[in-house]
Amino acid sequence: MSSVYEEYIASPHSITVLKCKKMLNHLLGSGSPNGAGRTFILIDGLDELPEAERAEFLPIVKQMMNNTALKIFIASQDLLDIRKVLSKHCTRISVGDKNKRDIRKYIERATEELVDELDLDEVAPDMAGRIVESLTARAGG
Repeated sequence: MSSVYEEYIASPHSITVLKCKKMLNHLLGSGSPNGAGRTFILIDGLDELPEAERAEFLPIVKQMMNNTALKIFIASQDLLDIRKVLSKHCTRISVGDKNKRDIRKYIERATEELVDELDLDEVAPDMAGRIVESLTARAGG
């Protein structure tokens, strides 16, 4: 495990789908010697990958789902390409508007810090409100 972490730390911006696949294979190969344990994998932000990279990565995820020793949790927005690959293999849980208030609070706080840091209150007093409304409306849960 430490070698995967060290590889990521050494060059976090050079992680490619191929490197990711190698790291996953390394992690899966270094499980318990007798194969008795389960491995839990959390994939967050799959929707944040560019579409071409998702197209390369989704078959890897689909292949991992066939491994009964793996438990996989994927946090992502509901994009068509992701849904097509995962729908037959996953239980889908929709967050929906359940966290809308938390998202708004976070956006308000981050916006307030940015406005203070850049002294935007005097230049554009309504800027913070517009930023909060725009980002909150587009958050999608």
